Amino acid sequence: MKLIEELDTSTKKDIIIEGLMRSKGVYLLVSKPKVGKSMLALQLSYCLTYGIPFLGRKVIVSPVLYISTESDFGQLKQRYEM
Repeated sequence: MKLIEELDTSTKKDIIIEGLMRSKGVYLLVSKPKVGKSMLALQLSYCLTYGIPFLGRKVIVSPVLYISTESDFGQLKQRYEM
């Protein structure tokens, strides 16, 4: 994780995930309960933070704000480490 002051915000990042996600858009992750939405969102966040391919697609390193209204810090940390 990086402090907000360490982020390079001067670069225009139109495509974040090749063929899947652009920087100018709103994306909703919607499904039935208990199918892995939170874990998928954490994996996506991790890949965007470190520039690791996501679902086999090229990723541009991007800042991520992950907000969880369901998990406490301990649960979130445990999932992140998985």
